[in-house]
Amino acid sequence: MKTIINLLIMLMLINPSFVFENNIDEDVLPEGAGGAYFSNSMKIVCVSPEFCLYEIGHKVDHVYGMISMSDEWINAVTEHINSDGAESYIKDFPGLPNNGCYELDNGGCWGGYAELYSEILGVSGGDKNNIPSELLKFYDWDMIEKEISMDYSGKN
Repeated sequence: MKTIINLLIMLMLINPSFVFENNIDEDVLPEGAGGAYFSNSMKIVCVSPEFCLYEIGHKVDHVYGMISMSDEWINAVTEHINSDGAESYIKDFPGLPNNGCYELDNGGCWGGYAELYSEILGVSGGDKNNIPSELLKFYDWDMIEKEISMDYSGKN
């Protein structure tokens, strides 16, 4: 089975405007953001494969009823963080217990379990072997592969 990155590369070869279009409507994409997921319309807009994967994580989370807010996800993340092999980007992720949040320019706070859910997918590069085994069951790879084949360049 091809990884998500291989699918992205194939898609970019077929449709070069897929992620290389950086002139996305600024009314759609928040200032300074590389991507956005709009839950009301379920629309994703992004400028690179990494941001697309991250935003797809938000969509998968939303479609499945906010897995990232479930006790099962939170417990699995906590168990992983307390294990010997926990990755530092997960262990030190903003907004988790004992970690401060990432402060935004507007005074808001970024981080937490929902952002971590998407971050893990983005950091994985679309390869499920790069997701900690105890967290893998929370990701629907059929949906992820379907979503990655969509055009999120802001042109649709």
